[in-house]
Amino acid sequence: MGKGGKGKGRAKPASKPEAADSDDALLAAAMEEAAAAKSLAEEKAEEEAIAAMEEQLSLRPTWSAASIQEACAKLDRIPTFCVMSESNGSKKFLPLRFADEDSKEPGPETCACFIDPREAHMTLLQAQKGAPDLSLAVGVLSLGKALALAEGWAAAQGAAPFSLRASLPLRKKFGPLLTRQLEQKKIKTFWHLPVFLCQELQSPTVLPVFLDPDDVASTWRKTGRTEPVPTRLTCLDLRLVVHEMLKSLKEAEGVDWSNVRFVGTEAGWKAVEQGFKQMDAAHDAAVADGSEPPPLEPDPQTEL
Repeated sequence: MGKGGKGKGRAKPASKPEAADSDDALLAAAMEEAAAAKSLAEEKAEEEAIAAMEEQLSLRPTWSAASIQEACAKLDRIPTFCVMSESNGSKKFLPLRFADEDSKEPGPETCACFIDPREAHMTLLQAQKGAPDLSLAVGVLSLGKALALAEGWAAAQGAAPFSLRASLPLRKKFGPLLTRQLEQKKIKTFWHLPVFLCQELQSPTVLPVFLDPDDVASTWRKTGRTEPVPTRLTCLDLRLVVHEMLKSLKEAEGVDWSNVRFVGTEAGWKAVEQGFKQMDAAHDAAVADGSEPPPLEPDPQTEL
């Protein structure tokens, strides 16, 4: 009985698993591992898709209409000059093709808004020569509205894509730099417009942005400074400045873009004040000193 009693008190060893049970466990473990790997792969793919979407959104920012209007309003005090056709008492923007300054090949059709009124007038004369039956004139459009049309924030019915054009010397000198800037930001464009910032003229309440570096010297003298005019200026494409203005202050690295004040060119203001009575003389002088703009070709098939 004693032996029997001891036998009852012993724990029975666990039975050895059958081969089938072992295979099922391994299969289940493999399935769990595959499911986990699939889940990780799906999560990674989803993260990559989200990142790609965010990148696309960052390349095509969606700002509110109010912020765009506020930014463009800061530019509205600056005039640009456009070639327009007149017919039956109405005016339309004249689409033109400009020859590339390097390849001499005609570029895309565009309604150009010139910063330099003299170049707008010279363009009108060339366009009139190529299309003598048209009644052409130079019209004035604010830079804010011109930028909105060029960026697609506004539309002109039946008009070709808009572009902004700096003076020929500025396009030649700063064109390559601005092209690199825009390519780095993945902004595809066939036009660029340089603007200039002078650190010495900035203050906590005013951040002047110039459309012509010559106007920096004029402003420097008007402020009563006796030191030599700074020669080191920051040159940026206008769109880069406006895009920074549209960002929040935190994203804009602490720069208070609300203090921006765009400074128009003296030639632009004079053209607005005096009209275009003396433009023919300016054209003759420009031809004499070799600053004639590149040839342009009105598209004969364009309906005006």
